Amino acid sequence: MNGVNVYERLWKQESTIRRLISDGYRDPEQVIRILQEMIIDDRKSLMVEVDETAVLYLVVDYARPLKKGIMAGRYDYVNKNVAEGNFPSGRTEKGKRKKKVAFRFFHPDKEVESDEALEQIEGDGCRPATLKELLSFGQAKPELQRQFPIIALGSIWVSPDGGRSVVGLWGDSKERRLTLSYFVRRWSRRHRFLGIVK
Repeated sequence: MNGVNVYERLWKQESTIRRLISDGYRDPEQVIRILQEMIIDDRKSLMVEVDETAVLYLVVDYARPLKKGIMAGRYDYVNKNVAEGNFPSGRTEKGKRKKKVAFRFFHPDKEVESDEALEQIEGDGCRPATLKELLSFGQAKPELQRQFPIIALGSIWVSPDGGRSVVGLWGDSKERRLTLSYFVRRWSRRHRFLGIVK
């Protein structure tokens, strides 16, 4: 069934509900309460409990080609510039194969610039996650990016015009995205930064 038919059915149902309320067959307050409960329950079903101070151990395959890492994450959208040529292995990844890595979230809980987030990560004895580490995390914990954006400040792409961008996992109830964001910016309090315990 295509999306148009679904929306037509939804509008017909909405029309029926309005008619039942206006004809006195349904209490409007009760209808509002039921609809609000449905929306809240739907949101709760998408939420995953997160202890942001906890350390999560995952195996990262640093030798895995970027394209395979992206495919393993099964993202609904991938920015075309998230490509091997734009994100060569950094010094923290060279020569590595598979390794058990300790991940940790950093959540400043306020608007911050990238440099401020890096200071917090490094001040706690960690380093920012790289693209390959972010992909391993996204594959292992695919639902978390639906709750909040997860940013890896450890891999930076410099575009032909000189702009610097970092990779992030974004999402909502409909899709999961692997995207790029400018490095020089203010991040909202919703963002979490992925760190690696040294």
